[in-house]
Amino acid sequence: METAKPALTSFLPLESRNVVQPPHRCCLEMGAASWGEKRSKDHFQKSQPLEAGSEKRKGSGKALKQTLKLLEEKLKSVDVGLQGLREKGQGLLDQISNQASWAYGKDVTIENKENVDHIQGVMEDMQLRKQRCEDMVDVRRLKMLQMVQLFKCEEDAAQAVEWLSELLDALLKTHTRLGDDAQATKVLLEKHRKFVDVAQSTYDYGRQLLQATVVLCQSLRCTSRSSGDTLPRLNRVWKQFTVASEERVHRLEMAIAFHSNAEKILQDCPEEPEAINDEEQFDEVEAVGKSLLDRLTVPVVYPDGTEQYFGSPSDMASTAEHIRDRMKLVSLKRQQLRHPEMMTTES
Repeated sequence: METAKPALTSFLPLESRNVVQPPHRCCLEMGAASWGEKRSKDHFQKSQPLEAGSEKRKGSGKALKQTLKLLEEKLKSVDVGLQGLREKGQGLLDQISNQASWAYGKDVTIENKENVDHIQGVMEDMQLRKQRCEDMVDVRRLKMLQMVQLFKCEEDAAQAVEWLSELLDALLKTHTRLGDDAQATKVLLEKHRKFVDVAQSTYDYGRQLLQATVVLCQSLRCTSRSSGDTLPRLNRVWKQFTVASEERVHRLEMAIAFHSNAEKILQDCPEEPEAINDEEQFDEVEAVGKSLLDRLTVPVVYPDGTEQYFGSPSDMASTAEHIRDRMKLVSLKRQQLRHPEMMTTES
């Protein structure tokens, strides 16, 4: 406990205590006491911990930013108050220093020195208290900034899950075409790979955000709201996307093989007649075509056992119809090669 400072008049001779009263003394000591009480009260309010279950922990990043702004305003008010007390203290010191002697012509140099030392001690004590206050505010500010960052990471991680869900939805509902020929299908496959890269980046972004929440929660000694919800949802959607994407790639690769072999058979190559006389090529086109048609009717099965189809029934019917038409052309070509007289009769 600090020893109480003696009153300024106790250092004056008895006969002069009622004669000379420095005009700023009461103001300085009362102001210092008031400032100290306000500082203590503000410290108590500003240093309350952000517990995991408190109302502040349940709040939003916006509310924390408002609280942080209020904290900065209070710190500025402390600076203004201290500056006013410094000016009053300095004015009192100047008045005492300029006074060579007190009433009745008695030299009171020793008493003046003690008074000066006392006032300077009060001002130094105020400065130390202000420094402690700033140190506590710095700790509080850092903690609140970490809380704001934590809320932001949680919100962005949840947004990443929503984005990934939207990509999965788009993959299943709109990425249904298989191309009209081999080249068009290859273009679709390349676009799909770029689409998967976007989804991969989204998933990685969500994982990084959740890892950041773990680090921030360890620093703040609190529990993340997303630890038991967002991460499982992110992993679940990513696994579903991966399964659907692999099925899409498999169908496109089958379509490329089907169209490539069909185009070799259907194109006119008089210089290489043996290229289209191989029965195995016809059999392969027919087998791949049938497998592809069967594949269009099979749903995507997720790891949790749920199923989802690509596109609408009408979309799949349109794609299947195009494949059947190409298979009919290949079959007709086969018959023409087996029975060349049919071509002569028709012509």
